[in-house]
Amino acid sequence: MSFSVHSQEEYAKRQFAGEQREQWQTLWVEKIKELKRERYAKEKALAAQGYSINTGYQEPKIHPADPVEP
Repeated sequence: MSFSVHSQEEYAKRQFAGEQREQWQTLWVEKIKELKRERYAKEKALAAQGYSINTGYQEPKIHPADPVEP
């Protein structure tokens, strides 16, 4: 068994490639909106198939400007 531990900042930086990694703080809000739109679309599709979705889960804030909704 193995696992990796990363800080929230490292997680955020890994969402970007190349030179964008060092600018992650300015790019983060738009990226997280995109990721949340994808998540909500997948959850909606799964709910339509009869899966139960935990809608009470709150994601940790990575950046002070993290949007709640996309």
